[in-house]
Amino acid sequence: MARKRKDIAEKKEDITARSTAAIFRNLDSENPVLEEEEKIEEQVSPNEPLGDPQDDIKNASFPFNYLFRFQDYLNEHLDLLKSAQLLVFGFFIQLIYLRQDKFDHAKSSLPMMLFSCAGVLSCTVLSIVKSKEDKIHIPDFNYFYSILLPSLFNIVYYNPSWILINNSLNYFIVDKMNSIFNLVSSIIFFEIYKGESDKIIPTVQFLQISAAHFFFSYILHSINNGHVQSESGANSGEGEDTNLIGEKSLKNSEIQLVCLLLINIIFNPSITKDAIPLQIFQKLLISLILTAFLAYPVYSYLPGLLNIGLFGAIFSFLTIFQLNNILNENALVWLYEYVTNDPERLNILKTWILSATIIIPLVFYFADYFSLNTRRKIWHLAIIIALTFSNDILFGQVEFTLIALLGMIIVFLIIEFIRYNEVSFIGTYLTNLLIKFQDTKDLGPLNLSYIYLLTGVTIPIAYDYLAHKNQVTIIRYIGLIALGIGDSFASIIGKRFGTFKWKGSEKSVQGTIAFILTSFIAINVVEYYNRNNKHYIPIKNWENALVSIILGGVLEGTSNINDNYLIPTFIPIAFDLLNRCY
Repeated sequence: MARKRKDIAEKKEDITARSTAAIFRNLDSENPVLEEEEKIEEQVSPNEPLGDPQDDIKNASFPFNYLFRFQDYLNEHLDLLKSAQLLVFGFFIQLIYLRQDKFDHAKSSLPMMLFSCAGVLSCTVLSIVKSKEDKIHIPDFNYFYSILLPSLFNIVYYNPSWILINNSLNYFIVDKMNSIFNLVSSIIFFEIYKGESDKIIPTVQFLQISAAHFFFSYILHSINNGHVQSESGANSGEGEDTNLIGEKSLKNSEIQLVCLLLINIIFNPSITKDAIPLQIFQKLLISLILTAFLAYPVYSYLPGLLNIGLFGAIFSFLTIFQLNNILNENALVWLYEYVTNDPERLNILKTWILSATIIIPLVFYFADYFSLNTRRKIWHLAIIIALTFSNDILFGQVEFTLIALLGMIIVFLIIEFIRYNEVSFIGTYLTNLLIKFQDTKDLGPLNLSYIYLLTGVTIPIAYDYLAHKNQVTIIRYIGLIALGIGDSFASIIGKRFGTFKWKGSEKSVQGTIAFILTSFIAINVVEYYNRNNKHYIPIKNWENALVSIILGGVLEGTSNINDNYLIPTFIPIAFDLLNRCY
């Protein structure tokens, strides 16, 4: 009897073996219709090809073929990092839209900015449609920053000419289109919105500006792409993967940002007006560009040291000639008297020189005893000490400080020019000396990290100086806080305790949290230290400060653009915009 029950149980259907569809249809396994369907399914080979998705896309009608390609691109490239950055962008777009009543110019400027973005998007789509490449090419994601940062600044500090100029130059973003097409598009956009307004600069002047932008962009792209092509060509016969050869120093979006910064410094009078440090920097920058343009054609025909002498002679002549109209005397005589006639300036300068002569040789001598990350962060700490050992540096002597910082940027650019072109033994020596401090950001032809560091510290100081002159806000300290404290702690904590990485990045969530916490603590320390200083304007809305630091921390952790340049530029603009809205 037990044997018979066992046989029946074995013959009984195991309900767990039935398909989900069969269970829900409540069909019996002996149903002849179901058995016939299963036989048909068994006749279909599991390895039978289902068709190529690319063929389906190509055979689709317009515009679905491009929509499908765009969808595939988003599925492949829109990761967590880009999504987080898009959320930050969306936050500011929504903020400006909802609080546009806080800006008197919003009704006229926002539609123009929207049309500029629509025009750039249309040109991008056109470049994709006309492209013969099988793989869709979208401009660098970081181009969002080259639109966002100038736009936010122009909204906060409205200038009818320059909000139009910066939006017109957005057309240079479409890097797959011919550069002449981009130039013409920017001019057409400018003419459309210029109209008959007397507040806008003449068309002839904009032609000069757009031509200068075209020239700067062409030169920087040539340095980047020329290096890649030459490296690839030199190794093409050695059986190496040429995709791994010839790293770029600058992303296309960084080139656009640098070009916009140069254009605004050289041509925008509202930035340099009544600001002696920026007027001097403007003339130094023009002298450097003209000197490089004049000296480069004969560079290969002259000995190395003679090249340096020729460069120095042309640069000095152009600088003194330009500054005579501003200073009303010889620039060297003016600088000497400017420093020596004020004991406080002289003491600050002596301290800087003495510290530099001790710290710089020691760091280079002991560099091999430290990790690469520690070597690089030493300079972050050094610049904090250099700019905070005396309160007068950022208060009463801020004009002198800016002249020193902006002058050092020019000196660093000249050093990089000599190193990049390997002018004489000095260029080779500089290359071998600086290689100890290079990381993945400096694998290309240019070594820019130390220039970006100094620029990142200087931008908030210049920003606050232009906005408040002798009054000081927390913005003046943002470069030191973000790079000297926040970025350093983010790197140290991230390297040592960073177990939770941002997906798709080497940076960690712990590093981002460290950036936010240490930066916010540093802001509190600055506020407490300056609480009795009558020249210091305390923070009125702490929520705005916290939100700015959080958003800056998120971008520091998720973006792959150089954070020494991005974060000290983003946080002051974000903080100022939030203060205008709330």
